[in-house]
Amino acid sequence: MLLTEEQAQRSVPSVVRQSPRAIEPEEGTRCSMMFGLFDGEKYRSEVTVEIHAILKLMPELKSLLDSMPALKGMINGFRKENMPAMEAAAWVSLLIIENVMQSVQQDARLLALRYLDAAADDEFRHFARYYQALVANQNPQRPPNMPNLVPVLGFAFWYLGVAVHKNRLSDETYCLFVGDVVGMLQGKSQAERRKNWTMNTFGF
Repeated sequence: MLLTEEQAQRSVPSVVRQSPRAIEPEEGTRCSMMFGLFDGEKYRSEVTVEIHAILKLMPELKSLLDSMPALKGMINGFRKENMPAMEAAAWVSLLIIENVMQSVQQDARLLALRYLDAAADDEFRHFARYYQALVANQNPQRPPNMPNLVPVLGFAFWYLGVAVHKNRLSDETYCLFVGDVVGMLQGKSQAERRKNWTMNTFGF
């Protein structure tokens, strides 16, 4: 809804309204854009850092992000809705996983689901230890038939679970994230996976 001239005037901070040397419209617009651009870059940077943390074990993640230019617009949309960076990162990560899943055969998806199901009772801590072993160059053991997607998803589940415990992510978002990934592994279409969703999320 458009503001009336009176409403627009009231919405301006009083310190500007009362100033005898009010900023000219063009100059004010440029200044606002400068601060807006700074805030936008800061927010996108925070979201990107969290995406890299969530999908830390995903190969070629940077290339994947570069190949999905629409993500920038999505992140900007989350910012306009004042969504916390962690929450936005979870949704973007889900979209990236969905994109990668398209090239994974169904038998590999079902096998990945069995491995993940076995690790669920430990809240996926196994994959945190797996990552720590990689960092320490300890060459962690893994079954020869384990799909590469398993450590990627297991670590993401663990990381986001920790974020929930630290009140950085809502439990609802975590459950939707895990449930949607499980649906992908089961071979369900996006419509099947999300028919019972009650929240309105950008592009989902």
